[in-house]
Amino acid sequence: MDKCALVQPITQLIECCPVNGGLFNELKGGDEKKFQFLRRLLQDVATLLLTASAFTMFTEFRIVLCSCPNQATAKALADKLLRARLVGCVNITAQSTSMYWWEDHIHSEEEVMLMMKTTTAHVDALFAAIQKAHPYEVPEIIAIPIAEGSSDYLRWLTKVTH
Repeated sequence: MDKCALVQPITQLIECCPVNGGLFNELKGGDEKKFQFLRRLLQDVATLLLTASAFTMFTEFRIVLCSCPNQATAKALADKLLRARLVGCVNITAQSTSMYWWEDHIHSEEEVMLMMKTTTAHVDALFAAIQKAHPYEVPEIIAIPIAEGSSDYLRWLTKVTH
């Protein structure tokens, strides 16, 4: 949808609105400066609506991170989540060292990270499925909004997780 497609309905709404007594029509027939100001204001509103709409599209997607104790656990969990269609893609990282607080002590363990791509609609079910299947008492499960992405990839992600 382009800006002009939004400006026209907003303009019609203002023209027909009984509250303002046809203010737009009054300005259109009178003060050119006020009329142009109102037109620019409508264009700015349309731009903001389009920007908000585009932002909403991209915030409907998440990258979910989850650490696992080893490759075998990570692969089993990834397979389970993919088969449930809660995620469209899972990357499993190479082993790395994680350091963290647990029961008043600093621990250091080798772990692998799952980096999962999903839709916002699946986040709650995904968290629950990970919590149920994960060997840790308190697994790391973090969702990060995707601010931008290829529209083809995001369409694909929506398709494969439905």
